[in-house]
Amino acid sequence: YFETAFLFITVFATVFAAWFVGQQSRKAANILLTASRKLQNGEKVDGLSTGIREFDEVLDALEIASNDLTKHEQTNREMLAELSHRAKNLLAVILGMVKQAAKTSTSTASFISDFSERIQSLSRSHDLLMKSNWKPIELHDLIFAQVLTMIGSNTNQISIEGQNLLLKSSAAQSLGIALHELTTNSIKHGALKNTDGCVSISWLVEHNVFTLRWSEKSQNRSEEHT
Repeated sequence: YFETAFLFITVFATVFAAWFVGQQSRKAANILLTASRKLQNGEKVDGLSTGIREFDEVLDALEIASNDLTKHEQTNREMLAELSHRAKNLLAVILGMVKQAAKTSTSTASFISDFSERIQSLSRSHDLLMKSNWKPIELHDLIFAQVLTMIGSNTNQISIEGQNLLLKSSAAQSLGIALHELTTNSIKHGALKNTDGCVSISWLVEHNVFTLRWSEKSQNRSEEHT
């Protein structure tokens, strides 16, 4: 009798244990399924637990993946917002260039030539910004790209004086165009038109105010822009 009872209890306990483990595993699997669907839908996975170590390790991995995905999406949104901001600034700069070229051009051919030169100038500034990963660039580098690149081998006609200064992207774009305009005007009509002329570029910062001076000297004329 005791042996039969013991066998019955053993079988019952085994069946109950199997049923209980199955129920717990089913609940854990449902929780994992819920977490997976949340991850698939881009929802945050956190605060979930199954009470089973192996399943919870999988949940921890899903939570880490969810956090990484959230950070990645936030980074993408910030990048898109920054890209939109830069695109708007760039369009505003180009629109200003179109208006300026239209004012100074006397023909369609002249407009195309002037506008193309300004686009190339803007491209040189963008090349510098791209190389720096859109971090501030040095004013010396901008002057080299916009001025010295245009005058070729006659670098002895240019003197540069000023402290090391970093420019943000918007300032670099605007100042780059201004330097291009000054250089173009000097090559066509000013000191850089002849080999005996010289241009002095200097700048300073006082009371948070930036001032750049462009001075031209030749046998026939002397001119300064600030």
